[in-house]
Amino acid sequence: LNQLEVRRSKVGSFCSVFLLFGLLLTGWDNLRRESLRDYDAPERFVEQIMESVDEDAIVLLLSDNLSNMVTYDRYVKRSDSDQWIAYDRPSLRVAIDQRLKSDREWEMADTVNHLRMVLPTFKGEPLRLSPLSELEIRRRSIVTEYSPHVPLSGRFLRPCGILFELVETPVANEEARLANEQALSRFPHLFELPEGDEHRWTREAWGILHQRRGGYFMDREMWPEAMAAFDLAHQWIETNSEIEYCRGYLLEALEKPSEARNAYLEATALNPYVRGPRGNLAILLAKDGHLQEAIMLLRHETALDPENERVSKNLQLMESEWKKLNMPGSE
Repeated sequence: LNQLEVRRSKVGSFCSVFLLFGLLLTGWDNLRRESLRDYDAPERFVEQIMESVDEDAIVLLLSDNLSNMVTYDRYVKRSDSDQWIAYDRPSLRVAIDQRLKSDREWEMADTVNHLRMVLPTFKGEPLRLSPLSELEIRRRSIVTEYSPHVPLSGRFLRPCGILFELVETPVANEEARLANEQALSRFPHLFELPEGDEHRWTREAWGILHQRRGGYFMDREMWPEAMAAFDLAHQWIETNSEIEYCRGYLLEALEKPSEARNAYLEATALNPYVRGPRGNLAILLAKDGHLQEAIMLLRHETALDPENERVSKNLQLMESEWKKLNMPGSE
C-alpha cells in the first residue's frame, strides 16, 4: 500500500507539472497574440488601404478604424501628402441620401458646395482643412467609405480598391461589377484570407471593411459579389452575428435554404438578442411545414423587436393558419 501511494504521488506530481507547463505555454501564446509590442499592423493596414487611392485624391472618412489612422498617417507622418483628407461630418453621403429621399437630383455642383462651404466651416471638424477650389474638386477623385445606413448614396459610389469613389452620375450594376473585378485583379492582397495569427484588432478592422463592401453589393442586389464579401468578412471575424445574419439572407437569395437556415441559427447562437434572423428563419421553417416552430421563433422575435410590423403581421398570419389546421373536423 505504501508503494502504491508513492506511485500515485509521483504520477500526480508529474501530471501537475505537465498541466502547469501546458498552462504556461498557452498563456505565453495568448500573451504573444494579444501583445501590442512591435505591433505595426495599423501602419500596414493604412498603407494597403490607401494604395488604391490617387495621390491627390479627396478622401472622406468617418469610421473610427479608418479616420483616426489615416488622418494621423497623412497629417503627422506624411505631411507632404497631396491628399485632402477630412472627417466626413456633416456627412456628404448623408446629404446625398436625404436629397434622393426627397425625390430631388444630386449634382456635382452640390458636391462642390459641400466640400467648399459645409465641411470646412463645420465647428466640429477636428482638422484644419485647406480650402479647395471648384476646379480642384472637379479634377480630383473623391474617395469614401460605404455605409449601409445611407444606402441611396451608394448609387453614386463605384468600387475603388476596398473603398469607393464618388462619381458624378449614378453607377449601374454592370459598371460596379467591372470596377469590383478590376479591384480584385489589381489589389489581390486586399482580399486575402487571414493567416490565423493576426491580432484581434487587425481581424476586426479588415472584417468590418469587407462587411461594408458586402452591404454595398447587397443593397444593389448583386448577390454573388455580396456573398463573396460577407464570406470574407466571416473569415476575418467568425463571431459576428450581423455578418452571419447577412450571410443567411444572401444564401436565401441564392436559393440555398438549408445553408441559410444554418447561418440564421449561427447568428442567434452568437448573439441571442440579435434582431432579424429568427424572423427569416421562421419563414423558411413555415415553408417546410414546421409551422409551430416558426410561430415560436416569431414570438421570440416580437419580444426583441415589438415595433417590427412585418414580424407582427407574419406572426398573426401563422397563428391564424395554425388555429385553422387544429380546429375540430379539420384535416
